[in-house]
Amino acid sequence: MKFRKLTILPIALAVHFAVFFAGPGLSAQEEKKEEVEKKVRVRTEEIVVTAPAPQDRPLATTSVITPNILIPLAPRNLSDVLSYAPGAYATSGGKGESHVKIRGLDPDKTTLLIDGVPVYDPYFNSYDLRTVLTEDIESIKVVKGASSVLYGPNTLGGIVDILTLKPRTPSLTLRAAAGRDANYIVSASGAAAWRKTVFMGAFARDHSDGLRVRTGDSAVLLRNSDYGKTALNGKIYFYPWEKSEILAQASYYSSEYGIADATEYYRSRYWRFKDWRRLTLGLGGTFPLLAKGTLKVRTYYVKLDNTLDQYKSASMDALSWESIYKNYDVGAFILGSHPLGTRSDLRFSLNARLDHVKQQGSATAPWETYEHRTYSAGVEDDFRLSDKWQVTGGFSVDRLKKQNGGSKTSLNPVAGIRFAPTPDLGFHLSLSRKSRFPSMRSLYSTSGGNPALRDEIGTTVEAGASWVGLFEGSLAVFSTEVENLIYSVKQPRGLNTYINIGKASVKGFEIEVAKSLGAFDARLSYTFLDTKNKDQSRRLDLVPQSQLSLVGGLGRTGDYRFSVWGVAASSSKILVSGTNVTAPGYVVANASFEKYFGAFSAYVKVDNLFDKAYVTEPGYPMVSRRFEAGFRVRFEPKER
Repeated sequence: MKFRKLTILPIALAVHFAVFFAGPGLSAQEEKKEEVEKKVRVRTEEIVVTAPAPQDRPLATTSVITPNILIPLAPRNLSDVLSYAPGAYATSGGKGESHVKIRGLDPDKTTLLIDGVPVYDPYFNSYDLRTVLTEDIESIKVVKGASSVLYGPNTLGGIVDILTLKPRTPSLTLRAAAGRDANYIVSASGAAAWRKTVFMGAFARDHSDGLRVRTGDSAVLLRNSDYGKTALNGKIYFYPWEKSEILAQASYYSSEYGIADATEYYRSRYWRFKDWRRLTLGLGGTFPLLAKGTLKVRTYYVKLDNTLDQYKSASMDALSWESIYKNYDVGAFILGSHPLGTRSDLRFSLNARLDHVKQQGSATAPWETYEHRTYSAGVEDDFRLSDKWQVTGGFSVDRLKKQNGGSKTSLNPVAGIRFAPTPDLGFHLSLSRKSRFPSMRSLYSTSGGNPALRDEIGTTVEAGASWVGLFEGSLAVFSTEVENLIYSVKQPRGLNTYINIGKASVKGFEIEVAKSLGAFDARLSYTFLDTKNKDQSRRLDLVPQSQLSLVGGLGRTGDYRFSVWGVAASSSKILVSGTNVTAPGYVVANASFEKYFGAFSAYVKVDNLFDKAYVTEPGYPMVSRRFEAGFRVRFEPKER
């Protein structure tokens, strides 16, 4: 029987999906709901499980933002919360976008996964944190250092791995909140089970007439900073047999927003996205592999459509040009794991993706079309030398097939050792090499593309420790050397060209401490980064040397909760038109109070409590003090 299951795995998705839509007969009418809930522990979306015990954690330093942080903070999108993970720093600036730097490395060197699916703009190799609303997020993992080869290619700078809500049935959550300047958010999510099937859905609408920033003694509304965002997400889980799961998923994000001018350093531009849309479709499953293994299969399709308008003046009544982008990604990956004897756990991955870009700079410009094909195969193994010692080794082979028919191949090894003298204490030492293929823009753009570019490469050495006892604590010390960094430089004839000339180093450490004591809990993290652009003998752009974050609360379960959270960051610098510009250091604090009345709760929240004027990128001020009041309604099954 086990051999039979293994042989049908390549066609299991098609068979079980057809059976699912065939109608009744998969289970007895009297099957209890508890049996379905027991089976939903399978998570097709999850790529690497982060175990709570130190001896079982992966080599990569992984910071997890869980619901006990997400709920009190009531964030609107990823930019509101990522800075509370050690080593991650969220910035907001040009094009109205927000990005994250992981251990000082730019966002185009990191990977964003939503339920295991890579989500990004294939032309720029980047993503905007503000396009990911947080209403239906279960957890956020920020993975650094020696990340698993199972994550696939292009993970030089790290990974932001998002899992949306897990299926708990029956459940229903509602939220509504409002503030000044027609600033409101409404959302709903829920799940229900029927026989061997679980249905989940989520909706969110976020709107604002504009953002207020501190100017002198008053707060003013930034011109052209209004936005409207809508997100929908639906999942269908089907459980054909024990330890098996079929998942069909669809999500849609749509927005319209203005791009506020920089207040200094940059010339004015009158831009507006009249539409920005992303559609994601996925089909996959998790199945037994031989006697004790697991096989995960996912296919996905991500389509990006957006239209950017530039106007001739601040009145926004005369159009100068309109750019249209129609991009999509289609891909699949297979993840497998199986123990080899009692001491070894073997894991492998296969990834394939097609990136397609079609864009038009203006109505009179020709359409530009680009395609990339990316492939990756990886294998890694955990081998237990004893109850206390474990070694991990693996590698991936990543291949890029380019637009012009050429190709690039990169070998990325990872190795490390873990020592756990007690179940609550663990140490690790790791070495990894990660790469990032050049973006389509740097390879082919008419404003300086260079098809001969090599991939960027980073080598990281890391030592770390973690402990679970009187408090939870972790420490990581690391050093990363990056070479072949891609820069746009001006040639003798005045034209810009992308070339591999950059070298950079990042050295530093991260500390995170968490403690719960009765009604009080707190999580404190500190990151120190010594970064260097070796070619220009200066620090990397917009990377604070020190960053401290705190999330704390006081409350009684089912009664009330008072929460405070904040970030303190030292100054950073960036070159603007050849001038070294400083972004001053800052401290920003926030607070909320929530009162519970059974399934209903009401809350008030204050962002930027002390109304500080600050920037994460020069010329783009952050929001001034902002009040919000709202309520939540939660109906969920009780924990067993």
